[in-house]
Amino acid sequence: MSNLTYEVSVALNGAALCVTLGGVHAYDAALTDQKRLVEGVKQNGFKVLLMDYRPCRIMHELEEYGRIADSYCADLPEGLPIAFVFSPRQAARVIFMTRRLEEAGRPAHGFSNVRSGLDWLQSCLDRQGELGGAPDAAVQAERARAHLRAVG
Repeated sequence: MSNLTYEVSVALNGAALCVTLGGVHAYDAALTDQKRLVEGVKQNGFKVLLMDYRPCRIMHELEEYGRIADSYCADLPEGLPIAFVFSPRQAARVIFMTRRLEEAGRPAHGFSNVRSGLDWLQSCLDRQGELGGAPDAAVQAERARAHLRAVG
């Protein structure tokens, strides 16, 4: 049973899609939700991704979480950095996810707060020579929200 909710925003001059997950997230819906998210990232040209899991209760097992990590590796644009914000109860899963992504050559890191995650993502953009994404971050955020609603 999954009653996952998404709160979507944009940061870093439109380069970062920020998704806060709430509710209960069960594995039966996890891969579907992840595919929607990846399509939103691709369609809207985001350069980095921040996933805030703190309000979310993750119900799937570590092995299932590994399959989600593999899906991220296969589906996200190559080199797209991902910051995961997590609570202490989610530490094992986030460490597992970031290691799996890093092993696949995907930049990923876990943080205890959004500000630290955004700072790391900005440093990734700086290293890539990116100055930011879309000129109108509000429009881009609304497109991402609409995409998640339309496919959900």
